[in-house]
Amino acid sequence: MPLRHAGAHRAPACVLCEHLFKASAGIVIHPDHGDEFPVAHVEKFATGLRIVSAYSGAVAPISFMRASAGDHFLLTSSTPGVTPSSEGICRWHVDSGELALAYPESGVLPLQHAFMNLADGRGVLAAATDEGILRWDGYSGAKLPDSPGLTNGTKWGVAAALLPNGRAVLAGAGPDSEVGLCDAWTGEELKQLAGGHRSTVKSVLFVELPGDSMLIFSGDDHGVVQRWDAISGQMIGGPLCDLGGIVNLLTSYRCANGQAIVVCGTLDGDLRCFDAATGEAIGRPISVTCDEYMLSLAVLEISGALRVFASTTEEVVTQWDIQTGSMAADPQSGYTVAATILTDGTPIIATGESNGDIIIRRLPMG
Repeated sequence: MPLRHAGAHRAPACVLCEHLFKASAGIVIHPDHGDEFPVAHVEKFATGLRIVSAYSGAVAPISFMRASAGDHFLLTSSTPGVTPSSEGICRWHVDSGELALAYPESGVLPLQHAFMNLADGRGVLAAATDEGILRWDGYSGAKLPDSPGLTNGTKWGVAAALLPNGRAVLAGAGPDSEVGLCDAWTGEELKQLAGGHRSTVKSVLFVELPGDSMLIFSGDDHGVVQRWDAISGQMIGGPLCDLGGIVNLLTSYRCANGQAIVVCGTLDGDLRCFDAATGEAIGRPISVTCDEYMLSLAVLEISGALRVFASTTEEVVTQWDIQTGSMAADPQSGYTVAATILTDGTPIIATGESNGDIIIRRLPMG
């Protein structure tokens, strides 16, 4: 899919920032609709940076996106809070920690967000919320019109993809035991993937496979994970697995050898890894210790070894070797976690902290 140069993202952000005025320490308020956005400062250290006071509370969820065909990456963030917050969804430049864009009218308790580039150069940001799936123009920040098929109740998860047939779609996970597909830009309802779940769908994921095909994975609150053909909407075989707990987390990774893997995680910390194309299990089961809940997952391949990062409500991020099922490094702090590989091959992770900071770290390559 075409990717726009990172410089193209700075102009809308600057235009927006020109219309913000400082109201109090660390916060600016948009004069048109009263949304608050962070005025954070950046502290750099040897292996990364800390965005100090990105939010006034815990940061979650967070996710990386590649913004250009070069080496520019952005980090999308939000805050869960306990009530709807006027602090909204923001995007940050990974290399500098500078605010790239703050999305108006986005203080909506996002449970998950997804960003995608469209084939014509536009972009869409979507957020799963208790109001449904809400959408914004990814580059201007303008909110897109609500669609009845999207804003019809709580959506626990959202995923975005440009299908092999060229259509940009969103998938939403909700309480009706179905996965709903819609046009990413217009919000037009396309189809419902039904029959694979008997309870609330809590997570959804697109996975691109070698050979120009794509699958959808969905997990429910009874532990069932299903696979679907993204074009036809047909379910592929029986359940991929039955974890026996609430499958609130699904993430994927494309290995150096081209293999696409999927990691499934439950709220109480059980992890399983599968080959996305064949459904075969990879490695050993992993049990993440958590007194309450597991909040986020991320996967990296470091020196040929697959590693999964998991964060919990205890504000601990652990790193696990997928093949052996053992812990691969000492735990570190973090409320939520995301990971990616830069174009020069450097693995990086970002953690959202409970105090509102965001930390971006480069990891050793060997």
